[in-house]
Amino acid sequence: MKKQNSPNITFVSEYTKTPYDECKAEMDYIREEFGLIYREYVSGKLYTYKTFQQKHKAIKNLLAQEKRYLEEICNDTGWSYDSVEERAKYVKNKFGQPYANFCRLRLFTCTDEQIQQTLDSWKNKSNQLLNIVVQKSGMSTETAKKHIKRMTTVFGITESYYVCFRAWQLSDDEMRSYARHGLSRQLWNKYNDKNAIRILADKVKFNIEFDKYIGRHYWINRDSSLNEFLSFIDGLEKIFIKPVEAGGGNGAQIINVNEYENKENLYNTFISRERVLVEECISQHHEISEFAPYCVNTVRVVVLKDTNGIHILGAVMKFAVDKIVDNFEQGGLLATVDIETGTIITDAVDCYGNEHSHHPISKKRINGFVIPNWEHVLQISKEAINVVEGINYVGWDIAICEDKAVIVEGNSMPDLSMNQAPYAPMKKGIKDIFAKYL
Repeated sequence: MKKQNSPNITFVSEYTKTPYDECKAEMDYIREEFGLIYREYVSGKLYTYKTFQQKHKAIKNLLAQEKRYLEEICNDTGWSYDSVEERAKYVKNKFGQPYANFCRLRLFTCTDEQIQQTLDSWKNKSNQLLNIVVQKSGMSTETAKKHIKRMTTVFGITESYYVCFRAWQLSDDEMRSYARHGLSRQLWNKYNDKNAIRILADKVKFNIEFDKYIGRHYWINRDSSLNEFLSFIDGLEKIFIKPVEAGGGNGAQIINVNEYENKENLYNTFISRERVLVEECISQHHEISEFAPYCVNTVRVVVLKDTNGIHILGAVMKFAVDKIVDNFEQGGLLATVDIETGTIITDAVDCYGNEHSHHPISKKRINGFVIPNWEHVLQISKEAINVVEGINYVGWDIAICEDKAVIVEGNSMPDLSMNQAPYAPMKKGIKDIFAKYL
């Protein structure tokens, strides 16, 4: 059976117009000499450098970044650098996951089985999206694969946003006009202190630091007695569980406290688990709840602070559809909010690029809906960015309650593709709204 060509090598070959075998020889050399796998060669854009000196400088920067990723893990866990590096190398070689994923996706907390389950889940989602692209675009499977690879690599978008943006219909210039994650990374680099911003990634530290703005009680399943747990759940009907080491809504669940007659059993269940943050459930505004009552639907507000003051750059309302989280890549909806009035001014879109003027389940109209307590959303967004020195660019996820707004979490590098998504059906790029701050 003929061995299949590597998609990464094929991309580099076609992008640089260099024979496949020549590209493979160079990429193999860099893998053996510096430990950078094919996907790191591509994600690091090493194929764009014309001279070896330029490429070698870029490789040194990538290796320095790898070291910083490992040091982050050591700081968070207290583990030795050697032990973290050994595990990171193992995960890279066995599962093809670079140090960036090992750190940011917290794969260092996962067993081999858990990592494989995650990879299988990604593969299934990728195949699902590929089938949608083939069906909607009319491209062959092979052509679609190559086009997805090119657009996601060159423009730094996920496969979900490739589908949402209908990227097969876009020219390179049109895609360049779109707000994307790479632009957010540039803003992050310019405005945020790398150490201060890490507070946002730690759910426990975040709740402690931003206690004034989260508006809810919480409990952590470490170093806490049964009596402290019983005191926490006293009077609560439901609690919301967040695995500390997970993101994107993964592993979140709601538990009905009254279903447990023996509360000590519930305590013991939590104590036996990996670190979790247990929170009082947020009671959202009844008008928001009418869209999707089974989830706290939040508004993502992107805020930036510079020498001229505090600027709210954009806002999108996130709606859950059939899950207890409103994350876009888990089936949620996104709709643009007018910053001045709090009015939703676009139809919502899902990650498959479908437009929704009304919520698909509740049938409540989205476009034109005025978010209640919008003045509280603006106030809390501006106040919270002053809490920690060095945090100057953030995406707040904010829940609207009957008489206030509360922060659910902060995102240190908010994906601006979320802000772009509702404009994708009209092919309107909004990059300039954010790029002017560079």
